[in-house]
Amino acid sequence: MGALAPLFQLILDCPKPVVCSVGGAARAGGLGLVAACDIAIAAESATFATGEVRLGVAPAVLSVVVLPKVGRSAAARLFLTGATIGAREAQAMGLLAHVVSDEELGAAVELVVSQLLLAHPSALAATKRILTEVPEMSRDHAFAAMVELSAKLFSSPEAHEGMAAFLERRPPSWAPPPEPG
Repeated sequence: MGALAPLFQLILDCPKPVVCSVGGAARAGGLGLVAACDIAIAAESATFATGEVRLGVAPAVLSVVVLPKVGRSAAARLFLTGATIGAREAQAMGLLAHVVSDEELGAAVELVVSQLLLAHPSALAATKRILTEVPEMSRDHAFAAMVELSAKLFSSPEAHEGMAAFLERRPPSWAPPPEPG
């Protein structure tokens, strides 16, 4: 389990969005990997459970990534009972962004990745930091920090290119060219 902590940290600290696809059973550390990812998409047939308590241990390491994602009440149910839940319930508790039919899983992941490719990498990195840091800040500190960050981002060359591209009705220089058709 000690090897999972650095892996979870790598995913959380990665400046690029991490998307995961769940097509089967996510158990214990696997559930933690899903929770560590930015966007998790699962097939309807996917299932999730911790089960550590049934083995006489606690879900200690994965609690660091699961608790912030699903909240105390949902985590308590998962952690204390070791019960297996389905994809729809995992989505309802906030573990998953999307649940699709088993046949649509690959296409759903491709769609999300194609949407992410339209964003500039520095904007994605800044957004990941916002998602992590703002909930930990007091409201006054959050507004002050975000006003400062916004001013910095809006004055960047990437923002100038993005706004020019928008006004000129063309893709920005970093985006893949549009599909013909």
